[in-house]
Amino acid sequence: MRKPTFMFSLFALALAACAQGSAGGSIDGAVSGDDTPDAEEQHVDAADPDAMSINPIDASEIDAMPIDAMPIDGPPTPVPVTLNQNTNQTLITLLNSVTCNQTSTGYTTDNQFYRVFALNTEGVTGQFTATHFDFGIEEIDAGGAATTLNVDVRLHTLSGAFTTANLTLRHSQVVTLNESLDNTIQAITLSSPVVFSPGSTVVAELHVSDGVAASNIFFPGSNTAGETAPSYVRAAGASACNINEPVTYASLGFPQVHMLIKLRGTTP
Repeated sequence: MRKPTFMFSLFALALAACAQGSAGGSIDGAVSGDDTPDAEEQHVDAADPDAMSINPIDASEIDAMPIDAMPIDGPPTPVPVTLNQNTNQTLITLLNSVTCNQTSTGYTTDNQFYRVFALNTEGVTGQFTATHFDFGIEEIDAGGAATTLNVDVRLHTLSGAFTTANLTLRHSQVVTLNESLDNTIQAITLSSPVVFSPGSTVVAELHVSDGVAASNIFFPGSNTAGETAPSYVRAAGASACNINEPVTYASLGFPQVHMLIKLRGTTP
């Protein structure tokens, strides 16, 4: 807008000068006499520094504009998550758990105990990384001169109905237990974290191998305090109890058995 205004001003001044030089007050196409502006007088010499100068900007006069340090977003801080379906996570009710045993001796046969955690149902909307597997122990008795027995903690992904054919094994870890651990909760750190994608159904399994030959007795920890989802058991084969697929304790007539199994980990 500055250039059009500047041109209009020169034109107006020119008209004013012409009007003052004309006696009749009219403007002819040609103006005679010394009133005609001299071209040289109107010329602005670009080489003349005083004619029309633009002051250079002194760089020292420009204040440096502070630039705020912009935070760089890094990966989100993992949030601790516990997958748990027990109302009371620490109470172990004595003489409450039910396992498949050899009838004549009471030694424990092959048993698998489960909890099923659908991440969406458990309130985990993103990825889940399992780092710990916790389970209860009601009783351990290692046969003979032995003082320890082994159990296996396993993690699976479940796709479809809860059958063994629909399980995908993600982690298996042998844990050695001392027979002095009656009435305790064992917090097992997984040898490597296991990552489950959002929306997964995670199955936690505590597996006790057949201990008849070794004269082993093992009862996992449970209580009657309540649970938000059922506990499951499997004892496959004729040498066990012919429970060939996981079933709820309630379906076997033992609704009071609320197995103490939980997973701990993180979500982004």
